[in-house]
Amino acid sequence: MKSQIIIALILIFAITINYSCNKRDDETMEEENSCPETNTSVPEILGDWIFTGTSVDGQLLIEDCDLKTKLTVTESQFIWDNYSGSGCNELTVIPTCYSVENNTVFYYDDFGEKTGFSQKIKTLNSTTLILENNSTSTIVATENYERMN
Repeated sequence: MKSQIIIALILIFAITINYSCNKRDDETMEEENSCPETNTSVPEILGDWIFTGTSVDGQLLIEDCDLKTKLTVTESQFIWDNYSGSGCNELTVIPTCYSVENNTVFYYDDFGEKTGFSQKIKTLNSTTLILENNSTSTIVATENYERMN
């Protein structure tokens, strides 16, 4: 049951974020410049992060290609490099505009509107980023990252 809820949460997140999905190329810079917000309030979040797993109700879950997932945070975008497929060789790049308000990350669609999905910054320091998925359910899920050197 927990795994089905986790999969459902991840699918909801992926569908929400997918509105902003484009391949990383020359258009990425144009897209980044068109983001409605620029993060100036939380500069510590900027940089490259490696995904270390999802925690659900205190249990760490790592599936398939999770440990290859990279997150790059710029002043205006979260850019996920997600791997899947046999041997984790299929790369999907998901750039998404964001803003930080009251320690919560809000994501934007292609029209500059908030998607309705947000994550609370639970932990942020020089080595660790933990984002807690805001949810109306009683299940607490977090995405855990460590800073890349």
